[in-house]
Amino acid sequence: MKKLTVFFVILVIPLIFAGCQKYDPVDTLQATVKVSVYFSPDPHDPCYDWYKGRRPDPEKHRQVVYQVTVTNTGKRNKSFILVDPILDPSFKKLVINECLGIPGAVAPGKTVTLDKVTYLIEGNPDEVERLAYQSKVRIVWEEGGKKWEKVVSVTPER
Repeated sequence: MKKLTVFFVILVIPLIFAGCQKYDPVDTLQATVKVSVYFSPDPHDPCYDWYKGRRPDPEKHRQVVYQVTVTNTGKRNKSFILVDPILDPSFKKLVINECLGIPGAVAPGKTVTLDKVTYLIEGNPDEVERLAYQSKVRIVWEEGGKKWEKVVSVTPER
């Protein structure tokens, strides 16, 4: 009986622990973030009263759109996924209006494109492009009753 117990403790238990892998929810969320900067003459795109009574001016107005695609390579659902662009303080000063996306969810093994986050910017178009392309995006989600976050660099879409 002692030999069987020793055998179990020495060989079987380490095999069980060696077979168990550590699950990291942050590594199992793959994200691609594209940012595009453009001018739109429509005063109501993407939100009504987008320009807040101003007229669209191609010399100073730009729309900055962050589009996030996420893939869940893990084994649990990732729910209530929010996208929060990390903006430079000088970029924040130029924001006239913003439209934030609706939280999304992604099942294991699936790829989902989340709602766009759009900003209306008033300023030098070259400076706006430079600041938008240097920004990062914080992705926050809930998985297993805990809040997780990941910071991702953006890819310019020209």
